[in-house]
Amino acid sequence: MTLESRVNAAVDAALGSRIVGCVVLINQNGREIYARTAGLADREANRKLERSAIWRLASVTKPIVATAALKMKEEGLLGLDDPVTTYLPYFTPPSPDGVVRPITLRQLFAHTSGLSYETVPADVAPGMSGPYISLEENLRRLAKAPLVFAPGTGWAYGTSIDVLGGVIAAINGSTLEAAVVRYAAGPLGMVDWRFTPTDATRVTANYANGDLPTPSIVPPARITMENNQGTGWEVDRIFRADAPQSGGGGSCGTADDVMKMLEVYNGGTFLKPATVAEALRNQIGDLPRRDTDAGKRFTLLGAIIDDPRAARSPCPVGTLDWGGAWGHNWIIDPTNKLTILVCTNVAPEGCNGPFREDPATRFTRHCEEARLPFQTGASSCASPPGTSTASRLGRDFFSSGLRRNRPISRACRRSSRSTRRSRGSRSRPWATTSRPSGRRAGTASRSCPSAASMR
Repeated sequence: MTLESRVNAAVDAALGSRIVGCVVLINQNGREIYARTAGLADREANRKLERSAIWRLASVTKPIVATAALKMKEEGLLGLDDPVTTYLPYFTPPSPDGVVRPITLRQLFAHTSGLSYETVPADVAPGMSGPYISLEENLRRLAKAPLVFAPGTGWAYGTSIDVLGGVIAAINGSTLEAAVVRYAAGPLGMVDWRFTPTDATRVTANYANGDLPTPSIVPPARITMENNQGTGWEVDRIFRADAPQSGGGGSCGTADDVMKMLEVYNGGTFLKPATVAEALRNQIGDLPRRDTDAGKRFTLLGAIIDDPRAARSPCPVGTLDWGGAWGHNWIIDPTNKLTILVCTNVAPEGCNGPFREDPATRFTRHCEEARLPFQTGASSCASPPGTSTASRLGRDFFSSGLRRNRPISRACRRSSRSTRRSRGSRSRPWATTSRPSGRRAGTASRSCPSAASMR
């Protein structure tokens, strides 16, 4: 079978029952080797999905904002170890013991700041829901809540990149969007990346398929403002210019926009080699992460595999991955010069479900059978008993962790097993916290409809 036929089979098997529409892009050595657009952008309107579709990006926003910040670093506008208060003097959240300790920009990138989605106050917008206020007011409110650990002493997925966004906006003396367009999106040609759509007619509808691994909603149900299918997310938020521009989850753009950013870290020349190397290295040392993240550390951009066997992943050491809760995932494999992006309009399937991994699995299998040069990680990865065929097929490549705000998946773990917290009427999509031993660990999260886990 050809590469195209293998990956097409994965896409075709999911369309209708698990996926409404998707764009799958695979690049190797800076060249596109596979591209597929399939399904519907809006099922109810029978609107065909186009490659130029605009997606709500959720946490795919994070590495885009990080890329702008790294460019600003190269231009001498900020330093990774600068205190946040150098740029946002008001951002002084206390540690659990009440002491205010400095948070560095590096700790924001790496999610070791002590900020967690689990403890976002009800009057703060975490990215996909919440009040309509200015970014500065949002961060001022966030600064009043205590951290879940002292900066640099633990790892927790949370609003750190929202704060980083506030920093680069303050440095540029502009909105966050203007800063990112100036330092990253503009130079990279990401013409449709913005916090509100450049063309509302190209924005996809969004759907939910419930808890995984066995979807509780088949076919996926449409998410609307009247019925968010248990996610707590606001689909119309992307059209509101008065929403705080969330560096952690509030932007939109096309699949090609995102691929241009990802390729910066896989042979691109936009950033200096030393900057790319810094972005791709483990930034958290041996700080504990979630049990489900065994074999993975964290970089300035996303999760990184440092032990493929512990991660139960065939990906080589040094592979990065992450995703976005609205239904996306990506990986960067510098060893094989491979970049894979999957954008879908179904959550949590496209971010945490079997479909996240299946296209990459088919690609890996094609390379192995064709005896193409391709370095892998763990030599075997058995799927848990009772998993679906799609899940078993999807055990290989995307086993790097990409959830809506959490590091995506575990290759052989056919489902994400975390349970997300929900406060009042608002769910907390990205919640999960890892603290050093001796501290009470946060609850793993499960994002989507009923509160399942997402990155």
